[in-house]
Amino acid sequence: MLSESELNDQVKNLLLKELRGFECPVCRHHEFTQLDDIGSSLRTNLMLYDGPDPVAKKHVRLISIACTNCGHIEQFAELPLKRRVLKASEETL
Repeated sequence: MLSESELNDQVKNLLLKELRGFECPVCRHHEFTQLDDIGSSLRTNLMLYDGPDPVAKKHVRLISIACTNCGHIEQFAELPLKRRVLKASEETL
């Protein structure tokens, strides 16, 4: 079983691998910087409110990257990436 730190590192590596060859949809630049530190408590979250009560909410943790040329931001949901890493680690056991 992966530790939380190992899982976060592998999610970051998976995202970097997936972004190879990716170009900014605005300026066609190929270099990005990661804005969110995976595993940190200070993260970008997509808040989903269920009904009129603002306390009754769900959140989706995001991994944000920005184009180093124009600043365009792309965001990825963290959970599907974590699931892929966990599934791959189970298959290697």
